[in-house]
Amino acid sequence: MANAVSVAPSANPVVAYVRSAISSVQEYLARRAEYNKTVSELQSLSNRELADLGLSRASISSIAYEHAYLK
Repeated sequence: MANAVSVAPSANPVVAYVRSAISSVQEYLARRAEYNKTVSELQSLSNRELADLGLSRASISSIAYEHAYLK
């Protein structure tokens, strides 16, 4: 009498780790692109336009960081 053993493939922890790392890198790159886009858009504004928004050139990087990473 032959017995058939059905074994479900277990999740390989190395594959899970690599997938997680790739996902983290993709998320980082997307957030970094959003940060760069925000900085670029704010830097394209004149000093007057920034002042109308209540911003200064010195605050551009912190505002872009908040927008990209803390939203």
